[in-house]
Amino acid sequence: MYLMIMFVAVLCVLSRFLITQISSYQAQIETFLSESLLTPVAVESVQGFWDTIYPVIELENLSIGDDAENPGLQASFVRAVPSYLESALLQTVIWQELSVRDLNIELSESADGEWTI
Repeated sequence: MYLMIMFVAVLCVLSRFLITQISSYQAQIETFLSESLLTPVAVESVQGFWDTIYPVIELENLSIGDDAENPGLQASFVRAVPSYLESALLQTVIWQELSVRDLNIELSESADGEWTI
């Protein structure tokens, strides 16, 4: 039991430290999102911090799409708060909060009626 408590304590301390270092992983985050969404993703800045008991990830000037000058989706600010307990139990990311500010989506319809961003 003592070993489990120590493990959880070390994990908490490490996660509190690591979330503040997330800005140094901006390129890896962009690559991960680009590969997951199958389209280029660019972020001007990434920040991480703790708000009470939850880690918070904030992205500024998010752009998603092939055209760098006119991306299909833009957001000036994205705030993501993962629910780390539910995520750990379900082994997938569960969001406590996901908020977007100044969202701009450009949709295009092809000749055969398919919509794309």
